Amino acid sequence: MRRKLALAVVVAGLIATPSADAAIPQVFTKTATPLNCSVQTSGQRFCSGATTSWDGIPLDVNVAFPPEASSDANWPVIGIYHGWGGSKLSLTGADVQRALTRGYAVFTMTDRGWGNSCGAAMRTNPLCVGKGYIHLMHNGYEVRDAQYALGQLADDGVIDPQRIGATGGSYGGGMAIALGALRNRTQLTDGSLVPWTSPLGKPMRIAATVPEFTWSDIAYALTPNGSNLDYLANASYLSGGHRVGVQKQNWNNSLYLAGAALGYYAPLGSDASADIMGWKALTDTGGPFDGNPAASAMVSELTVNHSAYYVDDSVAPAPALLANGWNDDLFPVDESLRYYNKVRAKYPEAPISMFHLDFGHNPRAGAISTADRAALTAAENGWLDYYVKGVGSEPADARGGVDILTSKCPVSGAGTRFHAASWALLAPGEVRIDGAAAQTIVAPGTADRALGGEDVDAAARVRGL
Repeated sequence: MRRKLALAVVVAGLIATPSADAAIPQVFTKTATPLNCSVQTSGQRFCSGATTSWDGIPLDVNVAFPPEASSDANWPVIGIYHGWGGSKLSLTGADVQRALTRGYAVFTMTDRGWGNSCGAAMRTNPLCVGKGYIHLMHNGYEVRDAQYALGQLADDGVIDPQRIGATGGSYGGGMAIALGALRNRTQLTDGSLVPWTSPLGKPMRIAATVPEFTWSDIAYALTPNGSNLDYLANASYLSGGHRVGVQKQNWNNSLYLAGAALGYYAPLGSDASADIMGWKALTDTGGPFDGNPAASAMVSELTVNHSAYYVDDSVAPAPALLANGWNDDLFPVDESLRYYNKVRAKYPEAPISMFHLDFGHNPRAGAISTADRAALTAAENGWLDYYVKGVGSEPADARGGVDILTSKCPVSGAGTRFHAASWALLAPGEVRIDGAAAQTIVAPGTADRALGGEDVDAAARVRGL
C-alpha cells in the first residue's frame, strides 16, 4: 500500500499543472497595493483595480495575461489606450482579446482626470485635488502615468521591459504616438528628459506603436493655420511665418463639454500646463491672435508638451505604423504625414509606415467596412508581431512604405488598395490655386455668403456639426 501511495504521488507530480510559483496571482506587488488576478474559464488571467501613479494619484487599470505557459514571466505586452471621455478597456472586449489570443499580455488604464482615475466623481477626493485633473495628454503626466505603471509590471517580472507595444485611437492614439516618440525616455514635469526606468531601475523601452486616427500636433489639429504641406520635413505649427489659426469650433465645443461633464479640469488659470478652460476661452474669441501673449503661451505649451511631433528626436522613435482617415475632420491624414516626413528626413532607415483608409472621426457613421478593418488589423498584427514579439517577417517596405484604401460609396464596400515604397511615390506633385486679387472667405450663416455657403450649411447640418 505504501509503495502504491508513493507511486501515485510521483505520477500526480508528473501530470500536474505548472507549479504555483509560475502563476501570476497578483500584480503591482513591489511599489503599490497589489491587485489580485483571477483565472478565467479560458485560462486567461485578469487583474483589475486601482494602483498608485508616480505622484500619488489613483490610476484605474486592467491587466491581463494569456493562459499560463511553461515560462509564465516576461510576457511581451501591448498597452491599449482609450479615447477622449472613455476609460480603461474591458478585458473581454475585442481589442484586448485580439492581443491576448496572439500571445501578448495587455495593459490598459483610465487616463488621469477621467473615471476612477480622478474623473468627475473624484474631483474633491484628497488624492486628486490639485493634481489629478486632465492635462490633455501631457508627456509629463498622462504619458508618464502609463510609463510608471508599465514599469511596475516589469518590476513584478510579468512583462518584458524591452518588448512593449502601444496602440489606441484618437486620444488613445495620442498616447501611443507619444510613447513611441519618447521610446526609452521619460519626460519630467519641468520638461527635462531622463532614461525611462522602472521604479526599481529596470531599463524600459517601447518596441513599436500602431496609433490610429490621432494627432501629431494638437495645436494644428484643433486650430489649423495652413502650415502643413505633405512634402515638408519641417511642418511645425509656426514655421514659415504662419500665425495662430482658427479653431474647429464645433469639435472644440463638443470635446470641451464632454470633459466638463465627465472629467476633471484644472481651475481657470491655475496650471499653465493644463489650462483647458483658459485655452477654450481664448480660442472662442476667434482672433486674430497676433501679438497676443496668451496665444503664444498656449501654442508653446501644446506643441512642446502635448504633441509627438515636437518630442526631442535625438533618439530615433520606436517603429510606428500610422493610420488616419481620409474623411476625418478632427485628425485627418496630414497628422500622420507631418510626423512621418520628419522622421524620414532625419532617420531614413527608421521603421515607419502609414496605412490610411476611410475611418476615424468620420461624419459618415460606421464608415469603416469589415474588409477595410480586416486589412488594417492584419497590417497592425504583422507590425507588432515582428517588432514587439520578434516573430514573423519584417513588413514590406517598413522603412517608409505606404498603403492606402480609398474612400468609397457605399461605405460597406472595400476600398481600392494602393501601395508605394514612400508617400512621395504614392502622391507626387501638388495642386496650386492662384488668383489675381485678394479673396475673402466669409463664415457660413452670415448675410454675405462665399464659396457655396448654402452647401456648407447643409453639410454641417448633416454631420451634426
